[in-house]
Amino acid sequence: MSLLTELSKQWNYSLKEVKEIQDFMNERYHLAVIHSQKDGKFYGVLCEMHETSSGAIYPLLVVTVNKPFDTADEAAQFLNKQVDTWKIPDIRAKLMDVPQNAYRLLKKLPVKTNSHTQNKIVQAEHVKE
Repeated sequence: MSLLTELSKQWNYSLKEVKEIQDFMNERYHLAVIHSQKDGKFYGVLCEMHETSSGAIYPLLVVTVNKPFDTADEAAQFLNKQVDTWKIPDIRAKLMDVPQNAYRLLKKLPVKTNSHTQNKIVQAEHVKE
């Protein structure tokens, strides 16, 4: 069963409504892996996209996973699993008009399981489908 179908049943929403929530979440939130210059380790993060009055869009750090990893792929793999367990605070979820576990709909980071990539920053490609 696909994730959208599973959440459609769990939330009692139509597939169209779940897809709209998915689009909404992926426009506003992005998963990324950052490389710390302080300790040389990699950390998973969640960023919320904000728009300035001039129209510029910039990421605002919302969550940092405080578990360090030696490679970006290890951090991405851990973050991909963790985000599925996160809940949006109740009031914020109501204001956004999404279920509390809507983070599950975020596009996951690509992971090379047999690689030891040492990139400075690895971020998922967020392409509208």
